[in-house]
Amino acid sequence: MDPLETLRARPSYAQSGADYRALLGEIRDVLSTVEPSILWEEEGARQISTGSCGDPFSDVSGAWDANYGLGTGRGGISADRWAEVRDRVVAVATQYGFTQVTLDKHDTAVLTLVIAGKWDDTLELRSEGNTRVSVFGGCFLQDDSTGTATTSP
Repeated sequence: MDPLETLRARPSYAQSGADYRALLGEIRDVLSTVEPSILWEEEGARQISTGSCGDPFSDVSGAWDANYGLGTGRGGISADRWAEVRDRVVAVATQYGFTQVTLDKHDTAVLTLVIAGKWDDTLELRSEGNTRVSVFGGCFLQDDSTGTATTSP
């Protein structure tokens, strides 16, 4: 499948953003339940940045990616609760297409979980004194884009 057709088969940029924010909201709820001492500085999930897509989608007009986050949670996840947090976050993430755990680092100073998604996106949970949760989004077509190739074969 060529890059344009690949993107046309995916959700729209707007839908993917809504899904990422919903995912982050559910993860925040999990963290607040398991580790209620974490105090979130921000008011929920939000888009942090946007950019043009890399290869193989760099030549498709109207193709964008974005990053999303929860801001900083003041306080960390305790090491003795890591297994529960990890399992619950993986369960939520799976519902949104993030199914491949690519990093599960657990030591006394740094807790990191990275889960790859089906759209070349990743979810990252990191707790090192404070807690951060981010989604590095995949590439999607803008809703108003016809998605045309900008280069000829």
